[in-house]
Amino acid sequence: MRPNHTLQRMAAREGPSQFGSRGGAAIGELSVRPMAKNLKASLSFAVMAGLIFILSQFLLYNSVSTGPNQDLSFGWLELHRYGEVWSIEHFRLGVLALVVGLSILLTWAFSKMLRRRLV
Repeated sequence: MRPNHTLQRMAAREGPSQFGSRGGAAIGELSVRPMAKNLKASLSFAVMAGLIFILSQFLLYNSVSTGPNQDLSFGWLELHRYGEVWSIEHFRLGVLALVVGLSILLTWAFSKMLRRRLV
C-alpha cells in the first residue's frame, strides 16, 4: 500500500507543536493560528480576484467621443456623458455576474497552479 503523501505534507506543515504538549491546542480548545491562516488566505484570494477583475475591465473598455458627448462601455456598464453630466445608459447584471465569476475562476486556477509548483 502506498503512503499518503498529502497527509504527510499536511503533518509536516503543521509541525509537532500542533499535536504536542508544547503550546498545542488541546481537544475542545480553539486554535487562533489556523483561523489567522484562513483569514490571510481568504483575504489574499479576494485581493487577487479583485485585481483580475480590474485587469479584465481594461480588456472590455471601449470609449467613443463625439464633441460634447462621450460614451464609455465596460461590457456590463455603459456610461454616457453630455457636457458635465454623466448618466448610466445600460447596466447588465448578467454580464457583471459572468465577469465576476470568471475572475474568481481564474484566481482559483492560478492559485492551484502556483500551489502545485511550490509543493
